[in-house]
Amino acid sequence: MIDENQLMQLLPGSGTATEQEERILAERRISFARSFDAQPCRQATVDDLDAARFLVGYRKKVIAPDVIAENSRTLEQQLAGLSFFDLTHQCPTHAGVLLFCDRPTRLPPMRSNRTKLFRMIVM
Repeated sequence: MIDENQLMQLLPGSGTATEQEERILAERRISFARSFDAQPCRQATVDDLDAARFLVGYRKKVIAPDVIAENSRTLEQQLAGLSFFDLTHQCPTHAGVLLFCDRPTRLPPMRSNRTKLFRMIVM
């Protein structure tokens, strides 16, 4: 249960949060939440992804050729730029695994959920 006079840190000091400040704090918290596909898949590594599928298949279709020619970023940075890799955790996101992994269903622990989701996407 949340107390009506919830205390929160106010800059530069602390005080009792108003209803407006609590609403702003809740909105900030929600804005940083990520959907399932954007969350890191910590069981996977960049080696689980098919780099050719990304570089030759996907990247060529969504990025202009002149931009690709000027690109000097690593594979991880390129994947991260399109939300397929999490640089903080150094692992692909669930979207990256579903799109570019040869066999995404073999990665634990969400085998059954991932299999159902993968089948829905493929079909």
